[in-house]
Amino acid sequence: MSLARHTELPDPAVARREISEAVLELGPVIAKQARAHAEAVRVFLGPGGVRGAEEEREAQRLFGDIYGKTRFGGPEPGNWLDEVRRSLDSICRLGGPNGYHALFWTAFDPLKEALHQGWRRWYQMEADELEPLLGLLHRALTELADGLPESIDVQAVRPVPHPPKYARLSEGAFVEEVTEQFGERLAACINEGLGLYTAVRRGDWAGPRWESGPNGGSQDPVIQGRFAAVLGDVFRLQGNVPLRAHYAAAIRGVAEQSGVLQFTPGRGLWAPQAFPEEREIADRLLRRVYSAHIAIAVNYLAEVQELVPRYLELSEQGKRRDSVTVHGNVGAINSQVHNSHLAVADTITSIGATIQAVADRGETDTAAALRALTETIQHAPELGEDQRAELLDNVADVADAAAAPDEPRRLARARAAMAMITTAAGASTQLAQAVDTWHQVAGRLF
Repeated sequence: MSLARHTELPDPAVARREISEAVLELGPVIAKQARAHAEAVRVFLGPGGVRGAEEEREAQRLFGDIYGKTRFGGPEPGNWLDEVRRSLDSICRLGGPNGYHALFWTAFDPLKEALHQGWRRWYQMEADELEPLLGLLHRALTELADGLPESIDVQAVRPVPHPPKYARLSEGAFVEEVTEQFGERLAACINEGLGLYTAVRRGDWAGPRWESGPNGGSQDPVIQGRFAAVLGDVFRLQGNVPLRAHYAAAIRGVAEQSGVLQFTPGRGLWAPQAFPEEREIADRLLRRVYSAHIAIAVNYLAEVQELVPRYLELSEQGKRRDSVTVHGNVGAINSQVHNSHLAVADTITSIGATIQAVADRGETDTAAALRALTETIQHAPELGEDQRAELLDNVADVADAAAAPDEPRRLARARAAMAMITTAAGASTQLAQAVDTWHQVAGRLF
């Protein structure tokens, strides 16, 4: 089942962008709540301040609901401000000096400092103590409302994770079993994912249902449960790591992001209850984010499905211990190549042909940068053989995109591949130079 047949399913890069756009919409939601809280606090700041025992109790309750007070002056766990901050921490990045986390510190620091002067809980404070604190709280809430929509930012977008092209059968697994049973189960999961994606997008969906994860906490029973289970321990990567673990990293964040966006009255981002439209906002954002995670998961499984024949071939080759010398159009590598590394010869030959096509088109600088990148990876002594094979596979993806820059799926794979090469360059000065050259010459492509 080829991904090309599923035109209704966005590729992972588009899905990740949709998650980012959905998270950015949280800023105005929380800002509106902060303004409502600020307005409620302002009532006690008029002429005469807090008057009478009843108003004093009401002011105490309001202060406690919004902020509370820990021993060190910070917001009490479970109160509105703490819930909002914890929710944002799970789905946003801190954002640097202008990010939302910095805004929390600067806006609420004066209140925290004032509360830190004495250890008295909010419900023990009398009117003359509460009034100046309410003034500081009002000012902080106003600053938060004014600055939050511009300061929320999503986590740094990670490269789209694709299944590794090098994996082998686990010990005790049989080719016949994988070809039949594994293939059928994988196809069933892909079809289930496609159906679920459609249902979520059109709103014919009751929302995610969480279950206990293997390491505690909650997990989604579909994306993190059944879809991960189908990969099982059938195939393993370098270091005997199961392919399932690589998949888990690919769909990381689904429980945290979806859990925060799932509407729960009076908790997390969804308080106070003065805005009935919040349920509609939460449902819409949850559908966008959850369906995007489905798209990432199904794309991953479909790519695994297409790679299974290669995995099986590499597993068969792994039974042999032949010494090979690889010669390609982009240089030569002479080494003892074992197991999955026998595929290096095909990879280098493929890269050489693609580079030649790029050069024939007149893009000689791009071809030269690709050739330098490949030759550096072939010969860099700092790289282990498994890593060398994987990085050459990444170069093949980059070369494919350079040859066909108008194909979005190739570009998506190339960006992920180039990110992995760039990370590996930290261990090799020569590779770092080749990567820098590539970005100077062909950075416009990506």
